[in-house]
Amino acid sequence: MNPGKLNKRIDLLESVWSGDGQGGRKQEWNLFRNVAAAVVQQAFSSAAIQGAESSLAITEITIRKIPVELTGWRVRYKNEIYEVLSCDNSAADRTILQCRKIVKR
Repeated sequence: MNPGKLNKRIDLLESVWSGDGQGGRKQEWNLFRNVAAAVVQQAFSSAAIQGAESSLAITEITIRKIPVELTGWRVRYKNEIYEVLSCDNSAADRTILQCRKIVKR
């Protein structure tokens, strides 16, 4: 892995559940670590969701090896939030994340 290609900064956000004081639970996203990354837009697709045409952008993010399973976590990059769909830790020196952008409607 060429460290010069890790030219972006991202935040890794982990899910933390806590009591809401009324017997329920609420989910919060806490900063785990700020890391250097290479961000590459991989693929676009479209689908009809509840009768409306929607688009999905998959982004590949490469970071230095972190021996933690990051699937289900979130990534903050340029004030946008991405959901980690898969985490590949098979390489000796890097972790590759497949992410999709979360769009609030």
